[in-house]
Amino acid sequence: MILHYRSRIARLFLPKRYLAITLSDHVLTREASLDERTLRHEQAHVEQWRRFGLLGFLVRYLWSHFRYGYEGNPFEIEARRAETPKTDAQPSA
Repeated sequence: MILHYRSRIARLFLPKRYLAITLSDHVLTREASLDERTLRHEQAHVEQWRRFGLLGFLVRYLWSHFRYGYEGNPFEIEARRAETPKTDAQPSA
């Protein structure tokens, strides 16, 4: 994942309600830094780009966005789930 902080592209084109946008392996943000939760979210999108490829991801993401909206988009749901770190700890007995 390649981070672009204070990105001019993000400042010009990214709606203010979003912190970042992922384009393939690149994460663009207008911010000076991103918290760990947001970085995990964007890393999930990087993995989605890799899984489906350029055209495959764009078509699937946009179709899902128009069909289900941002909140219901399966790609966003997967990314939100990735925001919480997984623990390997076993519950105590």
